[in-house]
Amino acid sequence: MYVQDSQTVNGHTVDANVPSNAVFTDTNKYHKSGSWGGTNNLTYTASAVNSADELKFTLATATTGAYGVTKLSSATNSDSEVLAATPKAIHTLDTKIDGLLAAANAMIFKGTLGTDGTVTELPTSHNAGDTYRVITAGTWAGKYCEVGTLIICTTDGTTANDDHWT
Repeated sequence: MYVQDSQTVNGHTVDANVPSNAVFTDTNKYHKSGSWGGTNNLTYTASAVNSADELKFTLATATTGAYGVTKLSSATNSDSEVLAATPKAIHTLDTKIDGLLAAANAMIFKGTLGTDGTVTELPTSHNAGDTYRVITAGTWAGKYCEVGTLIICTTDGTTANDDHWT
């Protein structure tokens, strides 16, 4: 921000006499085309750059308790609370979790099967480990099932196939 004589910023007069270590707290949210809007508090520090009339503003770093600037990271092994995960990092972790579940032959509860259930018929697209609890007795996947029976997918598939379920 370059200050000539004096300028009003967010209701405060800023001039060449602003100390280099001055800290401003903005009660608004974002700087948009010379105006401020919103309701979150952002803290920034003004410091002299080349002359008493030219100021440099540095936004505060975000924390779990304060708004601010954060750095993005694609790391999947960080325990940092000052970095923000990118969609790439989330996708990588999602893929790893899916792989671990598949490797462990894990059952994944998908919902209930029957009248007023999560589904009323077994899905055509299914993955090994998909599990449904029967809430309406009847024939499911070619087998008679009582209420409470668990039906588990044993083979991935994209078309209806009773042999993929047990």
